[in-house]
Amino acid sequence: MAKFWAGLPFMAALVGAPPTFAQTPDTAAIYKNSAGRPFADARAERAPVTDQVSFASGSAELSAQALAVIEQQANWMLRNPATRVRVEGYADLRGSRAWNMRLGERRAEAVRDALVRAGAPWSRIEVVSFGEDRPWDLGASPAALQRNRIARTVLLPACPEAPGRTTRECPR
Repeated sequence: MAKFWAGLPFMAALVGAPPTFAQTPDTAAIYKNSAGRPFADARAERAPVTDQVSFASGSAELSAQALAVIEQQANWMLRNPATRVRVEGYADLRGSRAWNMRLGERRAEAVRDALVRAGAPWSRIEVVSFGEDRPWDLGASPAALQRNRIARTVLLPACPEAPGRTTRECPR
């Protein structure tokens, strides 16, 4: 690389010397995470966070696996302070419509409460229940029913007129 730049003195004069590892800004943050682990682990920390958690039939209790996902979501929200989310609660087709709407709401509220306990700001989280009205999976098999027993965390767009406000506060 240095030989290439030496052969093009006019380019070196225009853009300066090629950057080296030591000259790169904030190389510690790029190649190591805050715990000092190597780049491969740091890259895994930037991987997308799972957007949904599953529930048992007729339940709004969070499993240990769901709590781990929610903690990752809360940490991501803390690293991205302009982020606003909506937690959507779903239910399968078993039970009455009213029961499933309330169950979806309890599931979404359980996720919201866990996000807040994990440090996410309450003001940046909305809750909605779709119950059985908008199933995630339209099938009727046991696997399809299980895929509808979820709560999803969805990113919301920022208010263009008033950044940082929640959707309820956005001018309509």
